[in-house]
Amino acid sequence: GQVSPQIVGYIEDPNAEDNRNVYQKELIKLALDKTMEEFGPYRMTPTFIASSRMRAIKNLKKQSAATLIRPLVHEKMLAEDKQLSHIPFPIYLNALGYRVCFTSSLAQAKLTRIKTLDDLKELTHSQGLGWIDAEILRHNGFTVFENPSHPGIFRTLEIDRVDLFCRGINEFND
Repeated sequence: GQVSPQIVGYIEDPNAEDNRNVYQKELIKLALDKTMEEFGPYRMTPTFIASSRMRAIKNLKKQSAATLIRPLVHEKMLAEDKQLSHIPFPIYLNALGYRVCFTSSLAQAKLTRIKTLDDLKELTHSQGLGWIDAEILRHNGFTVFENPSHPGIFRTLEIDRVDLFCRGINEFND
């Protein structure tokens, strides 16, 4: 008989203008295509999950009908979590380590006066709720405001509520 395809969920943002997950989807598809002979057919289906990393991890644990692939970078807790399979593979080839920052109109002038690390620490950062970036920045003495909504992060810049929003260079054109 014919083997039923494995249902593989991937993250799809309900916001059609948000292309951050296209690379992930195409990489998952490539891996599944390359391993189809060994593991059998598959069918990819979009899964809409909130942008909060903490909520995404919680939802991953609830999945039962499908294999859900969710790239999560720098998630130290995943390696020890027995409910999830963690595959430590640098899908972005460490590009996330190089940052490009968006800035507010008011902070633009402040940036021209930055001479030292302490000067830089006077600026405020916006990050997504539960993102590892927020933890890293705080650990290094920066002030960080977390926002549960990706569009909300940009909004805080527009209204000059924060000074910087730094992203990986691989996300710059998204």
